[in-house]
Amino acid sequence: MAAALAALAALLTLACSPASTDVSRGSSVSSSTTTTEPLAPPPTSGALRAQVHGVGTSPSPDDVLFVGDSVMVLVTDDVAARLSSTIHVDAADCRRIDIDVSGPCGGVPAGAVVTTGIDVIAERRDELAAAGIEPDAAVFVLANNSTVTAAHLDEAMATIPDIERVWWVTPRIVGFGRQDFNNVELEDLVARDDRARLIDWFDASEGEDWLVDNVHPNEAGQRALGRLISDHVACDCVP
Repeated sequence: MAAALAALAALLTLACSPASTDVSRGSSVSSSTTTTEPLAPPPTSGALRAQVHGVGTSPSPDDVLFVGDSVMVLVTDDVAARLSSTIHVDAADCRRIDIDVSGPCGGVPAGAVVTTGIDVIAERRDELAAAGIEPDAAVFVLANNSTVTAAHLDEAMATIPDIERVWWVTPRIVGFGRQDFNNVELEDLVARDDRARLIDWFDASEGEDWLVDNVHPNEAGQRALGRLISDHVACDCVP
């Protein structure tokens, strides 16, 4: 285990280097920035677009598409520590499912634009297809920063018709009325679309001190959510 984590640390150090060809921090926004921050930075991290090779030992899908917001930025390394998959991730602070967001916002600088989740899903799908990569599964964290509707969710699913399993992470966003509404919409999606499943972060975090603020998981929360995501993806089930 120590060797595996050391390998992951080496990989992430390389991935976050401006000279790396595998990953570009800030490429999810319209202006480019240079950073050497670690893969799991504080909530004001900006953006992460990467191809991360997991170092977990349990069997898991070959390729998994991740699209999300700052919560996904925070937990990607915890997922990579458990899965053996190649994780294709595009995550950014303040990302909404429905509309572009202009900075400053979180770690997104003024003048930069965070692309809508639906558009990013389509863009990453096209890029992977051009490279001959067909993800076996997808994980989306896109219900934190805005109200989601059935139309948004159906459009997102329609952009990736060839991905057989699509996991949606339920939000826990304390003090925001959209939390319960979004969770109902995600449950309804699962009921009407056989490819969609829930990773129920809302339920798993009930009664736990896992948030550093009203949205972002602290270190214990990041480990818990990373484990929750990886367990679902690895078994293609709700464990």
